[in-house]
Amino acid sequence: MIPEKDVMQYWKDRAKQQGEATVGFAGHDLEQQDRDYYEKKKFIFQYVPVMLPTLDYGCGIGRYSDVFQDGYLGVDITPELLDYARKLNPTRDYKQLEHPWLHGIEFEFSLFFTATVLQHNDDETVKKIFASLSAYKKEDFFIALYENSQAKAPHVKGRSSDEYVQLVKTQFDVKFVWSYKHKTHGEEHTLTMIDL
Repeated sequence: MIPEKDVMQYWKDRAKQQGEATVGFAGHDLEQQDRDYYEKKKFIFQYVPVMLPTLDYGCGIGRYSDVFQDGYLGVDITPELLDYARKLNPTRDYKQLEHPWLHGIEFEFSLFFTATVLQHNDDETVKKIFASLSAYKKEDFFIALYENSQAKAPHVKGRSSDEYVQLVKTQFDVKFVWSYKHKTHGEEHTLTMIDL
């Protein structure tokens, strides 16, 4: 996984080298990535409530932007990836973050959605991200985390659904948790839905 001090530079460098193919498995061409994301979307969005106002954290090039209904904001730390997102999804709104955590966002949302983003961060950074989320939490608030739970790379930390829930509990009281698993790229990925 990537230490907090290196997160922004890591993604800037990767975006510069790999362009639109940065997110997902960068070694795959865009056609293969599209097929992979189609399968991921089929799995994720049978459970995630797309009608809620949503903050898409670490949206990258906006691969999930088209799924959500009205009330969507994609945020990312990498300006190059957000440029792609704006070109690919011109009707959606995006904002660049200055840090890996949330700050200065003027957008009300009920769903915090993130997909294969937190797995790149160490536990302390993830706690800071959740701590920053507490400023935006309101009644009837949900977190949806889709992450690799069997990571086998130095820049990724596989965590179980229970581990993510424990990180969330450092900041919030959790009412209910749903967890769903599937395999993609030969590794288990887990969707964890958390009702706060």
